[in-house]
Amino acid sequence: MIYCQNPDCNSKDVKVNSLDFAMVKREGEPSKKSGAYPKQEFHCWKCNSIWYSLDEAFETYYEYKDLVPQTTLTAQTMGPGGSYQSKYIDRDKQSRRYELAKIIYKKYSSYLDLSASDWDKIKRDSEI
Repeated sequence: MIYCQNPDCNSKDVKVNSLDFAMVKREGEPSKKSGAYPKQEFHCWKCNSIWYSLDEAFETYYEYKDLVPQTTLTAQTMGPGGSYQSKYIDRDKQSRRYELAKIIYKKYSSYLDLSASDWDKIKRDSEI
């Protein structure tokens, strides 16, 4: 789910094209990589605007995804004798996670093609 970057349009009718295709190469040579992050082209059908993905958007999103398991409490079963170890959550990492969620939701909503459930999680984190 992605929204048009045009503030007057804000449509969800956006086509995503992957630009990560193999370049022309000689037989037996390895194919070239286009970069560290996927390249995508976005086209809004309503206002007919075209834009491309940003590496900064992927960097921010991957940093956020790396922080999510480190800053999430999970249910644990009790060990023998009724004791269990609680997970320590670093508050600096947790506040960084919420900062990144706000940046992703406000700044990069037109540059990341994520599922609706991923956007919902990011939205909930950005509201904290």
